[in-house]
Amino acid sequence: MSSSFVIISFIIFYLSFNMASFQKKYNESVEAIQNRKKIQKSIIDYNGDGKSDISVYSIKEHILYIKDHPSHKWKVSFEMPLPILGDYNGDVRTDIAFYDRGFWHIFGHLLTNLGAKGDIPVPGDYNGDGKTDIAVWQPNKGAWLFSIKKDIVFWGEAQDIPVPLDYDGDGKTDIAIWRPSDGNWFIKYSSGEIEVIQWGSEKDIPVPSDFSGDGKADIAVWRPLDGNWYIKGQDPYHLGAKGDIPVPGDYDGDGKTDIAVWKPPEGIWLIKGKRVIKFGLPHDIPMTWNIWILWAKRYVIRNKDN
Repeated sequence: MSSSFVIISFIIFYLSFNMASFQKKYNESVEAIQNRKKIQKSIIDYNGDGKSDISVYSIKEHILYIKDHPSHKWKVSFEMPLPILGDYNGDVRTDIAFYDRGFWHIFGHLLTNLGAKGDIPVPGDYNGDGKTDIAVWQPNKGAWLFSIKKDIVFWGEAQDIPVPLDYDGDGKTDIAIWRPSDGNWFIKYSSGEIEVIQWGSEKDIPVPSDFSGDGKADIAVWRPLDGNWYIKGQDPYHLGAKGDIPVPGDYDGDGKTDIAVWKPPEGIWLIKGKRVIKFGLPHDIPMTWNIWILWAKRYVIRNKDN
């Protein structure tokens, strides 16, 4: 056997081994990014480390305060800005954005228009491309409008609360509403299938999120009257009291949503299994992916009065 043949054989073996190793690492990297994008849809993560960042928005100062990160002054002269944070450019980091009566301002990206007075912003990744899409829900018509398509979807009634998330784990946000009057969840999956699930009662607050870490949003409510979290398929868990604000998020980066509340009077964050964190003032708004759910009704009422 010639020495040149041995050398060539070694080179072929070396390249094949390294290509296989590179392909494996590449596949793992792609999978990791896809998983992070799935997680990003339901957490506020400004630096892309896969963990929810604690932050509050000062209505008085128009400043977003982020724990352990620089604050951001909002210079746009919106009259009643509503935070609508999401990953609008697909870089696996939460973008700072606000909505006011049809105007969307995504910090560093764009200023656009979709919606009108009285509409509720319902951002989500409706086409599964890893980016948050601009969308609004019109309570008076039950109509869902999207920036990515011209189709209008009619789903829900005026007294409902929009709760769009990925409930089946296909990577796309599903159109959904929760009806406080009877506790029914009406989910219209991206596949077109429809499901109605009864969970919760009139004075509850819907807090759907992926508490189990299986890539699917779990139906859940937080009950201010008893401070209990009722997550479908799990045992009730007590955390919080009347006057608190539920702020679920993945605060440790394990891929599962953590139960948490923010106490406005003290500015205290209580996270299940974690230390108590003090951040924010009584009149601030705690930032969480579902902040527009928590403030939707108040926002609409205020708009109707103006």
